[in-house]
Amino acid sequence: MGDRTSGSQQRTSRSHISLLDADPGMGHLLTAKERAAASRVMLPVHTVARDHCDIGTLLAEAGAIGLFVLEGMLFQSLKINHRVTLRLLGPGDLFIPSKEPQAVRPVQLACIATAATRLALLDEQALNEARRWSHVTARLLGHMARQTERVAVQLAIAHLPRVEERLVAIMALLAQAWGELTADGTVIPLALTHETLGGLVGARRPSVTIALGALAKHGHLLKHERGWLLRHQPVDPSRLARDAS
Repeated sequence: MGDRTSGSQQRTSRSHISLLDADPGMGHLLTAKERAAASRVMLPVHTVARDHCDIGTLLAEAGAIGLFVLEGMLFQSLKINHRVTLRLLGPGDLFIPSKEPQAVRPVQLACIATAATRLALLDEQALNEARRWSHVTARLLGHMARQTERVAVQLAIAHLPRVEERLVAIMALLAQAWGELTADGTVIPLALTHETLGGLVGARRPSVTIALGALAKHGHLLKHERGWLLRHQPVDPSRLARDAS
């Protein structure tokens, strides 16, 4: 996943965090003795600046096989010919890139940080230590399973007939992972542009803009100071269709 941003430009700071602090849920089923031992497994933390970032080089230079997103957001962009699709990686996600060559050509992979993003790098030594505790291994596998399921649901969403339906569905999916319930609905604290949303649901930006206008008019999906607000009310496709036409 290479691009134009050099390693020295993209890494603005580094520190360390324990494996259990990188994912606090890992320690819930461990004994006190196991938690104490697991807390000594340390992961290097790198902060990548906003813009394109070369995750492959970052992992290679650190001798790491994957990463946890601690704060911020990463988009993995996949471009075939002139069409782009996006995969979102947010706080709590575990990313282990494949080393297998791409079967489809031509294809371009890139990674974009939408803001300064903190990443905890998982190397083989830390992974080998983590394997001592079956609950930790199960937690890592659970991360991968949930993210695989999220990608599969995203793929299904992209096949819904109307862009309005796709947008509501993708927001509900993101709300499940990162939403915050309020009296007005669910706040999704993600900086998602119209173009980004198009990449997530398989639609072009102008179509997304029109669809968002129709959804906002009926109070289904609104811009929020912290991202987006998904209102909890049924969507009437026929009314949306009239407004988007």
